[in-house]
Amino acid sequence: MSIELIEINGQCEFFDYEKFKNTFESTIGRTCSDAKIFAFNNFPAAVSSETNIDLILVIALNPKKGNYYRFWKNERWVYLNNLILPINFANYLQNEEIKVEDNQIICNEEYIDYSTEINSLRFSFIDYLALKCGFNKQELFIQPVIFIKNSTSAILDNYIISEEFTFNSLNEYLQKNSFDIFISNKNWKTEIGYDNIADDIKKITEQASKDSEIGYLTKKKNR
Repeated sequence: MSIELIEINGQCEFFDYEKFKNTFESTIGRTCSDAKIFAFNNFPAAVSSETNIDLILVIALNPKKGNYYRFWKNERWVYLNNLILPINFANYLQNEEIKVEDNQIICNEEYIDYSTEINSLRFSFIDYLALKCGFNKQELFIQPVIFIKNSTSAILDNYIISEEFTFNSLNEYLQKNSFDIFISNKNWKTEIGYDNIADDIKKITEQASKDSEIGYLTKKKNR
């Protein structure tokens, strides 16, 4: 039993792997000792015509009894079961003055709006997993995230604004957004499904390799 972080296709330059794993362990470690984190760097398949995917994080907690992470939200306990999180890093705004008013992100008197990209990526990636990787479309719930690097700190649905992306910032996002179910793949919520997660990840990796003109590294490095 352990918490593993598995890199796929090298490391994303915008993501601190060690810090993410350390903050993950320090946050959930009291009640969860068995989980897997897969980090797909620079996903090569043309999933959406609107935007690219810098990093896909797959986080799954073993659903066995006594292994869990939960927090209080909307007057009830909410459990983190598993996440499939396509992430786009918007680092070009790191030195700009950003403010959030009425659920709108404003920079230099202009609205920052990625809603078209978010919706395209959400539905296109679900279709990709279902049609090309053999996932059950009805069991998938995926919400992409735009991470805006900035000294301002704010959370909106599908947006994290922070100086760095760690599990602390992701945990804050989970607790403050409007969603209250964190099961990206219903099949992984069962012990049998969780035991087969490595095979599911292999399907994604192999399909991405087929769809990429330059190929996609399938070798995984365990931390």
